Amino acid sequence: EQSAQGDAAWLTSGDEDAGCFDWLEDWKNLSWLLEPLLARDPGRTVLHVGCGNSTLAEEFYDHGYRMQTSLDIVPGVVSRMAARNR
Repeated sequence: EQSAQGDAAWLTSGDEDAGCFDWLEDWKNLSWLLEPLLARDPGRTVLHVGCGNSTLAEEFYDHGYRMQTSLDIVPGVVSRMAARNR
């Protein structure tokens, strides 16, 4: 089991090719729960707190949810996500 410090070290290693990891679940497994909560309204704003290097925000975007904010305590994680999607 990794510690939070170990997780942060892994995320900040600078290895851009380390891949992505969904700590919770991906869109496929969460959409049944999330879409009703969002009233299936792509105009809703979504806040991802502790997004890590998950692709969930990207999957939200691909399903029409364009207004999103992603936050993480680990430096560089959000900027790497933005770079992946340019």
